[in-house]
Amino acid sequence: MLDKTKKCPFCAEDINENAIKCKHCGSDLNNNDSKDVKASNHPNFISFSIICFLIPIIGLILGMVYLTKNSALDKKLGEHCISFSILMTILIAVVYFVYMMLSSGLI
Repeated sequence: MLDKTKKCPFCAEDINENAIKCKHCGSDLNNNDSKDVKASNHPNFISFSIICFLIPIIGLILGMVYLTKNSALDKKLGEHCISFSILMTILIAVVYFVYMMLSSGLI
């Protein structure tokens, strides 16, 4: 008899559809919805946030790569990288604009 399987919402590995805990990543499947996944739970969250802060274009690339992964946790990290990189790009543009206005004597 073949057991029916489903994908773990956290690591995207095949598991028994009645599983309460993933045998691959150890995630609790009872109370967790893939909507409740937080990017801050990803092991690379801090390092990727720093990269997005310092070099937003690399953060955008990392975000696009991670959005294509199967894991819900990876997708959340991809969303975080993209949004943080866009925010930093806007902040850099505003600071540059104010600096140029101040240096040219327009303000």
